[in-house]
Amino acid sequence: MTSEAAAAKGIERLQRALDGVDQGLVLIDDECRIRTTNKLLNSYLCIPEELLERGADYTEVVRYCHERGDFA
Repeated sequence: MTSEAAAAKGIERLQRALDGVDQGLVLIDDECRIRTTNKLLNSYLCIPEELLERGADYTEVVRYCHERGDFA
């Protein structure tokens, strides 16, 4: 197995584990970019899916929720 294949398999396993959690999860990096989410996150947040895509700016998620009144 090549190192790329092993890395891909590890990422797939991590995603399956995240999707098995019964809470919405998001992993963001030090630049506030979304690295990954699990399937339940959007069912809890109910926001446009493009806001939760890999590489998206997580501050836009917070802004969307704030403008909607979630933090009032």
